[in-house]
Amino acid sequence: MNFLPFRDPYLSPTAQILDSKTLEDLVKDISDVPEVFEVFNAACLSCFGCDMTQISALFAMAYANAAGGIARFYLLTISL
Repeated sequence: MNFLPFRDPYLSPTAQILDSKTLEDLVKDISDVPEVFEVFNAACLSCFGCDMTQISALFAMAYANAAGGIARFYLLTISL
């Protein structure tokens, strides 16, 4: 995954692709392990109040990037 500029994620070369996918699509593209899907969906529900089908991959990645990266974002989410 390319770097997303957190000030303007739409400047990324992959922005249009990520914005055309849901977070669910992205997670399914990168893993076929059911537990990974469940963890991402739980994090999405706790952070955004919706499941992965209702949020664009670009928004989720930009949000995570602004929090210091996806690993840090989900570690912070799980510790809540």
